[in-house]
Amino acid sequence: MLSGGGSGPPWPAAVPSDTHDCVQRSGGRRQTGRHPTRAGRQTGGVQTRKRRCDHRLCSSTPSPLASHRDLQKYSAQPVAAARPPPPMSVVVAARLWLMLFNLRTSGALQGSTFSLPDNYAKWEPPIGPDGEPVNVQLSMHILDVVLDEAAQTVKFDSYFRTFWVENRIIFKNMTRPVIQMDTEVTTKLWLPNIFALFVQKVEKPELIVPAAGVHLYEDKLIFRSSLYLTTVKCNLLYFNYPMDRQTCTVKIQSYAYTSETLTIEWHPKGITREDIVMSSFYLEDIRTLPPVRVGVFNNSHAELRFEMRFKRKLRFSILAVYVPSLLVVMVSWLSLWVPPEMVPGRMVLVITTLLTLTALFSANVQGMPEVSYVKAIDVWTLACIVFVFGTILEYIVVLRLSTHNNTATVAPKEQNKAKTLKGNWTMTGAEKADRLERFSRVASVVAFAIFNIAYWAYYLG
Repeated sequence: MLSGGGSGPPWPAAVPSDTHDCVQRSGGRRQTGRHPTRAGRQTGGVQTRKRRCDHRLCSSTPSPLASHRDLQKYSAQPVAAARPPPPMSVVVAARLWLMLFNLRTSGALQGSTFSLPDNYAKWEPPIGPDGEPVNVQLSMHILDVVLDEAAQTVKFDSYFRTFWVENRIIFKNMTRPVIQMDTEVTTKLWLPNIFALFVQKVEKPELIVPAAGVHLYEDKLIFRSSLYLTTVKCNLLYFNYPMDRQTCTVKIQSYAYTSETLTIEWHPKGITREDIVMSSFYLEDIRTLPPVRVGVFNNSHAELRFEMRFKRKLRFSILAVYVPSLLVVMVSWLSLWVPPEMVPGRMVLVITTLLTLTALFSANVQGMPEVSYVKAIDVWTLACIVFVFGTILEYIVVLRLSTHNNTATVAPKEQNKAKTLKGNWTMTGAEKADRLERFSRVASVVAFAIFNIAYWAYYLG
């Protein structure tokens, strides 16, 4: 159907009063035109204008030339296709859906079950029967925890639950102990304004609708539960890395209401959790702390805290750092049993162990946290390098003593005389080198064992 409102051909916007539509049928098609009813006259001169019906539209036998001109004139104009009206069933279904939606969002509070007083203000918190502030109880069920060491954050998925009594609700005919309401109803109710400190991101996952629910009990207790993905800043300390334990504290406060208006505390259920398995840590414990009050300017606000304690898994560090470095140090001890005369072989063995140890620590340091203080693994690294370097120093001293023995020759008579006078106090360089070798074989093992006992007792204790 063509119309002058947009996409059709440019028909006259207004029809003069002295014309009427003529409708004729030609060849089974309907043609529309304008027929004059009377002659129009203009003031200021006698001029008669005859309005004639357009022969292209009103003629019983349309002209081929006229039809061709019309086709050229209107072929470039977009013609809106006539859309049939929707079926009555679709209209009825849409109206029913709209009625049900309005009933869920607003009718629940105005229906026959319960209602709110006319002077209800959602920005005013409810007051207890004796004028005490409203008490809001919190509870959480944690589903998963991820500790990001690079970003210094902890991310946890949890059901966050709040309980409070709205004594301004008026029941009419409460037939059930609990009513499950739609979350849209909470837009008409007062909600506790609480938040978590040092939160970087909060996500509310949803598939079709947001994961949330509201229940109303017969004692006017409102229970609201929502699923949140929360990312909180957590300052990690690496003094005992990789035997470290980390503690992340989450603080929840009342933002707009002071402690004289609103108090918060943990629900008797507190915080529960699933059996969470992490890649690099053990989740040792999640415990709640008693409520406190924090001062903000001249007011005090209620605050709740809970801690998440983590213990690092040591298996990776033992296999990647401690065991290889221990074997490298033990290989360096084998050079103490190589005769000092085999200089090339002994020096190659000692230098190779030192370079291997350095490359090992250089490869593992890339995955370690970058901090400015000394970590436990740094102490181990430095001790291993000192023990390997000690074997190099020991061999240099042995070579020096052996060389001194070969260059400083003593006459046999004088040597016998010296032995007679001083007994066993006089030794040659070779004897001193041999005694140093035997002492180093025992002392290096004992010293490294003592270091291990002290190291593991301190950091694991």
